[in-house]
Amino acid sequence: MALVKCPECGKESISDAAATCPSCGYGIKEHFDLIRQKETFDEEKRKKQERLQNELEKELEKIDVMPRPYKPSLSSFLFDKTNWPVLLFGFFALIWLLLAVLYILIGEAEGIICLFVGGFFGVFTYVNGKNIKADYDRALDKYENWDRYKERLKNDTVERYEKWISDLKKQKFEVQKSSVPVETVPTPQSTHIFKCPKCGSINVKRISNTSRAISVELMGLASSKIGKQYECKDCKHMW
Repeated sequence: MALVKCPECGKESISDAAATCPSCGYGIKEHFDLIRQKETFDEEKRKKQERLQNELEKELEKIDVMPRPYKPSLSSFLFDKTNWPVLLFGFFALIWLLLAVLYILIGEAEGIICLFVGGFFGVFTYVNGKNIKADYDRALDKYENWDRYKERLKNDTVERYEKWISDLKKQKFEVQKSSVPVETVPTPQSTHIFKCPKCGSINVKRISNTSRAISVELMGLASSKIGKQYECKDCKHMW
């Protein structure tokens, strides 16, 4: 808790935990709670930006020290464990196609069936073999153009982190409305009760700056709200 100055009327030595200003009724607690929420939001946002920036620098350092891979060989890709089913299907395709040729040469009808089965295995082997060759070509290009690969990887990493930081910067502070109004006249239960100096009624309201400005704009110097802060709702007296 601290003693503050009312941002509306300038009254000093008011507790920032006070619901309203005893002089003008301005919502003191909500005003300074809002300021503290904004400061907390900005601080958390700044820490997140710093964390992302530090992570980016670490990622770039990891890329810089990445060792150059060994030169790939096509045989290493073909005989990799994940590609054994392709080799097995290729072997089956060869066996069935040989059987098809043999049956066709001797005039047996089973040659058509063997040709169909061999073709099925052959298509599977061909399609997946092209994928293995494409993986090998990418690995070979990565080896032969290692510096260019690292530069591209760094650019992609920077672009990804910059997008995250940009999205974070776009985040706006959202006001969390309190049950205490920003501007209000103390009720009869308050320690400071406003009364109309003419009729004694406590049914009074504070004249807003907007209302006063509109009145002056329309009436000029003849406006009855010039220099007035409150208006009695019962007798319409202003003071």
